[in-house]
Amino acid sequence: MEEKKWKIVLSNVCRDYDDGGEEAVNVLNRLNLHIREGEFLAIVGPSGCGKSTLLDLLAGLSVPTSGEILVDGQSTRETSVRCGMVQQGYALFPWLTVRENVEFPLSLRDVPVEERRRVSDRELRKVFMEGYADHYPSELSGGMRQRVAIARALASDPSFLLMDEPFAALDPETRETLQDELLHIANTADKTIVFVTHDVFEAAALADRVAVMTANPGTFREIVDVPVPRPRKIATLRTLPEIRETTRYIARLIHRDQPDATPGENISDAAVI
Repeated sequence: MEEKKWKIVLSNVCRDYDDGGEEAVNVLNRLNLHIREGEFLAIVGPSGCGKSTLLDLLAGLSVPTSGEILVDGQSTRETSVRCGMVQQGYALFPWLTVRENVEFPLSLRDVPVEERRRVSDRELRKVFMEGYADHYPSELSGGMRQRVAIARALASDPSFLLMDEPFAALDPETRETLQDELLHIANTADKTIVFVTHDVFEAAALADRVAVMTANPGTFREIVDVPVPRPRKIATLRTLPEIRETTRYIARLIHRDQPDATPGENISDAAVI
């Protein structure tokens, strides 16, 4: 099988912020990472380690203070980045119907109405929302709104997907359903996905690799390979020894710098699953 090319490359990426003091605050420090086309990468780490800042850099919403980010071989400093973004808060327009929300990015590009309808039908089917096209967000549950947000992100055929804790506010049953749907989309659409989460099991269950970050400043402690090939089903992963061991290992990496953590301590199953 032909090896896939690098989709995203980070080379010595740093990001500083001026907080009004004498010196700028170094939020991200010397990040180096290669992400293959079609790969699902999860990012975990303690609060304040710069996960969301990193997503902003990948989306082209800000630029590195130093270093370089390449997408398809082109620098984000010099080209516009075309990515889909899914956040925790859904960010749907309440005055638009489900279909109109999904078609919104296409309307900005003056895509003809007939083509917009074809695309919205296709993407709503992917997330099992085709029967709700004429509903408004206020008529939907939180999980349904997040499905619409995913469909909207996919509608413009983005170069890659960025997801910032998209399932954090959902109940466990809905969360598991959407995790399975995301795995299905990752397998069938072959999209590169960068997924930020605080849930260690979620990271190991969804991703091909997990980037573990440390804070002050944010950097990569380790990139962990998940030893379970696709396709996967969330329900069967919870008791799978390889996933249980991977979640324990990632949890130990995250907790290593916590002041009240004992070096080498065992992480209980309840803490990671």
